[in-house]
Amino acid sequence: MRHLTFAVLLSLLWLFVASCSNTPIPSELSLVASQEEMLRRDGASIYAPEEFISICKEHRDIKDRLFKEQARFAWFRNYELAQIEYRYLADRGQLLLQYVKDERARRNNSVTSSLASHEKKSAALLTLACSINEGRVARRSLTRAELLIDEARVLLEKEKHKSALLLLNDAEYYLKSAERSLRVVAGRYTDRSQISHWQHLVEAARRESRGSHAPSILVSKLDRKLIVFRNGVETHTYRVGVGRNGLKDKLRSGDQATPEGRYRVVKKVPGSHFFRALLINYPNEEDLRAFSLAKKKGIVSKRAGIGSLLEIHGGGKDGVTDGCVALDNRDMAEIFEMANVGTPVTIVGSMSYDNIVSAAFGKL
Repeated sequence: MRHLTFAVLLSLLWLFVASCSNTPIPSELSLVASQEEMLRRDGASIYAPEEFISICKEHRDIKDRLFKEQARFAWFRNYELAQIEYRYLADRGQLLLQYVKDERARRNNSVTSSLASHEKKSAALLTLACSINEGRVARRSLTRAELLIDEARVLLEKEKHKSALLLLNDAEYYLKSAERSLRVVAGRYTDRSQISHWQHLVEAARRESRGSHAPSILVSKLDRKLIVFRNGVETHTYRVGVGRNGLKDKLRSGDQATPEGRYRVVKKVPGSHFFRALLINYPNEEDLRAFSLAKKKGIVSKRAGIGSLLEIHGGGKDGVTDGCVALDNRDMAEIFEMANVGTPVTIVGSMSYDNIVSAAFGKL
């Protein structure tokens, strides 16, 4: 009986020891390990480096303490503290996962928005720069900006947001440089008082043609149009080219600008170097006054001349001139037949406020 009792006690002791040695490690260990891998994959080291490093360190410390606990004799192992620590760490990990997700989305949206804004501005400026002869300097700046924007787009795909934003900041510098350059040339085409002045000239040209079968010629530089009025009605329209700096109002000889104002044909030249030509009376009295005032203000050199020999001539509408108005030869032949010495010629910058310049600047 005594031997039986001793055997029962040994069996119970073995069961107790076995149950202690099989005490399960907290299941939260695998959860935290999985979270750490997800955080690493989702870029926590980029979007929240300090918190991510803190969680990883805390995870290592808890594991060290857990391994020490496992090394103890089975009867004395206690995983309750480790389980509490792991639950707390799992909660931190879950919060960090959500933060990383939100921060990534925020940065993506920030760069995407900036990229779209720069692309829109670049497109508007490029449209304007390509439509005017004076856009050469601006186009060089825009080319640099476009290259930087393209690089930023690639970096966004790689989620290198800070680098992308730095490139977009550089692109903004070139966009502003292009805008300043274009506003110097094209600012008058958004000025309502200036456009109102041109519209009065257009109406005067139309009015002058009323009651007469003789033509009145109107040139709109920005629109690249030459319009013929008869009896106040537009009868013909032609595409034209203007000076290399044609959108500017002519101030002096050699500025390659096309003059603005009211002129008259003073000579018909059938054998012009540019097919045929109509010589206009530039400079007129108003031009001479403006030139004299510009000299007094120091806008032009005292040694500068005012220029002369401004014509409407053939040679092609797609070329640039030194300030003259150019048409395709076939169109010039028609104009040459219509016009006579004394035919009024009005040259304006634009006929309307709703023009390509105001539209482009309105998108900026």
